[in-house]
Amino acid sequence: MEETGLSVELDRIVYIIEYVQPDYHFCKFFIHCKRFAGTPTLANKEPAETFLVNASFLAKTDLRKLDVRPTILQDRFWDDLEAEFPETRYLGLEEISSNRS
Repeated sequence: MEETGLSVELDRIVYIIEYVQPDYHFCKFFIHCKRFAGTPTLANKEPAETFLVNASFLAKTDLRKLDVRPTILQDRFWDDLEAEFPETRYLGLEEISSNRS
């Protein structure tokens, strides 16, 4: 709700990725949702947030035209979705620089 304006019914964690930069380490959990209500929006986004740039529903063909991170969301995600996410996938550790734009 806080990032997208959507109210969701959570199902389970499907992807986990870790990010690290000097003096900072965090994990992102990607969760499959059973149902949702609302319209995607960034109206509640913190003004200092720089990584979140859009909130919308996209088709597979639309995602391929964008720089989407993690990249699994452009390809393997669709196979996992069709297979009903048979396992939680650890996507690894990614080093990010503090000046990433």
